[in-house]
Amino acid sequence: MSFKRDQQLVILVQEVMDMVYPGNNYKAKLHGDATFDTLYDHMCETQNQIGKKAFSVIDEFFKNDDKLCDDLEERLAYCKWALKPHGPVIYSMPTLPKYTDLKAANYPWPNGIYESHFIIDMMKWINSSMLTGSRGNFRRPVGAIALSATAIKQAFKVFAKNGGKKPTQVTSFSEGRWGGDTTTFITLINKLAPAHLDKIIALYNIPLDGSKKGGAVDPAHEDKYYMPPENMPKSGTAS
Repeated sequence: MSFKRDQQLVILVQEVMDMVYPGNNYKAKLHGDATFDTLYDHMCETQNQIGKKAFSVIDEFFKNDDKLCDDLEERLAYCKWALKPHGPVIYSMPTLPKYTDLKAANYPWPNGIYESHFIIDMMKWINSSMLTGSRGNFRRPVGAIALSATAIKQAFKVFAKNGGKKPTQVTSFSEGRWGGDTTTFITLINKLAPAHLDKIIALYNIPLDGSKKGGAVDPAHEDKYYMPPENMPKSGTAS
């Protein structure tokens, strides 16, 4: 679900073609391959669909919240909170915006990582519209979770720039623009214990069949997606 146009993608395309069409003579190539180009374009369009869905998920959330549905100032404040490292983009129990000092002894660490209703809604949609009925299921959908988190975060940025309103025209969601963020999310997700990650994925109603790990954290992005240490206090949100 997360990809770059590189040799690794060539290998993946070849694996998929061999699985779908056993015994075929197709040899995937990075350049001069019409089949590869078509599949790559389709994958890019899939990413764009995920990006557009993120805007719909946020817009629907605002419309169904009594406090946020008609108050743009409240919406803007929520967007700013969402863009904080421990905000509600990925956490079901985020740290309230009034707490800003991570080094403070009473800092209330967030809980429910990748269990926010935004991520759950995105992943359930991805499962029903893109994963259900797939010929193969090779690993935990880490890439899809990372794309969902990136899409939601970027959508909140656009909402914030637009004063809390959904834009009339949604920008494209592509590897070139957001690939660094997605790669970083992938690596941070893979730092979770497998059993913990499986419990999270169960919330998305997605069946599992093994997992793979990989990738390096981009230092330019790591601080934006800070994950609390494993021995952090289990305090949840503060009142």
